[in-house]
Amino acid sequence: MKALRAIVRQHRPLQILLAFMAVGALRMLWDLPEYGLDAVRDSAPWYYGLFAILAALAVQLHPGWLSKLSNSYCRIVPFFLLWAPMAIVLKMQTGLPDVPGSSTPINAFKPNDVGVFTAMMIASVWVLHSHGDDAPWLRPALTVIGVGGLLMAASQGRSGFVSAMVLFGVVLVVWRGRRRMLGMLIAAVALLVALAAASDIRIETGGRDMSVDQLMTNVESLIAPEDGTGLSDTVEWRTSYWTAVLNDALSWEYAFIGQGYGPILADRYGYQGTGVADGQPLRSVHNSHLTILARGGVVAAALWLVLWGYWFALQRRWLRIGRTFHDITLYSRSALVIGVAAALLTNAVFDPTLEGPQVGIVLWVLFGIGVALPRGQTAMVVSAPNRLRRRL
Repeated sequence: MKALRAIVRQHRPLQILLAFMAVGALRMLWDLPEYGLDAVRDSAPWYYGLFAILAALAVQLHPGWLSKLSNSYCRIVPFFLLWAPMAIVLKMQTGLPDVPGSSTPINAFKPNDVGVFTAMMIASVWVLHSHGDDAPWLRPALTVIGVGGLLMAASQGRSGFVSAMVLFGVVLVVWRGRRRMLGMLIAAVALLVALAAASDIRIETGGRDMSVDQLMTNVESLIAPEDGTGLSDTVEWRTSYWTAVLNDALSWEYAFIGQGYGPILADRYGYQGTGVADGQPLRSVHNSHLTILARGGVVAAALWLVLWGYWFALQRRWLRIGRTFHDITLYSRSALVIGVAAALLTNAVFDPTLEGPQVGIVLWVLFGIGVALPRGQTAMVVSAPNRLRRRL
């Protein structure tokens, strides 16, 4: 507890996080008698924040932990990049068993999530310095494989593609080794699209086909959403749903206390028919940020915005310190953390991803790492002047 109090006193983002968690916990306890486990399920965004505190403590107390985590992560990158295309294909298979205790098939992978994590792996191949040092061909090979998986995911969902572009955009802006990475990304996309178009690869999915035509349709719908691409219905569904929720969230009835954890919001607003997936009812408003406002009220939403605003400002400081001390490890890790967090938050605008552990836990772990990031750079902290060391 002493270490926890010390790290919270040192880092303002953790103080704001605890305030956000307290608001969520109080509202959940209020709704628990009426809604039971549904209240606990719907309040996941706040209690996943515990992973941020644990990650920050691990970095603070054991500076070598972050290097071990980074090395372990780099070892699984090639395997994930090989797995991602298979996960997209498996998503289309029917007749597979359900996850025990639920009606969700074991192959219910979300292409948008796969796309974001694939982009994260591709960026780490270039930003983290654990690939290609002994084998110059490894980075280009992994990039081509990763871009293939990303394009497959992009043919099945647009938000993952947009989020991946946000990730690449952030990393390419803040990271100095951008030229080789950008050149390889462009070359990989051109090569794979040309090969797919020449061979006319098309996989029937029962919904959106996996093909170059579908990929181009998705991209076109992003550029001109009302240009007759056939995807405008989902845009209209989201915007009308969000407008109704936002009007209620800002009304006097719900502005301060929200609608609480437990109610199925899609049922309340009459948007359940379009939102049901894999037999599970849509509980949120298909936007994690707006769901926080709808369920927790203006106070929770304000804390959420301040929380991430302060955190991104802190990451900018770490980038500046990394450049000042020529600490390439701190600089690279900070660039990757910023890009991935921005991508996950972008994807959460279009999909209720933060309510699930596969994204929520990853995001909060990144938050905790980002808070205490320089503590993982033992050499830099030791060599820093005493005045700056206290700020770290």
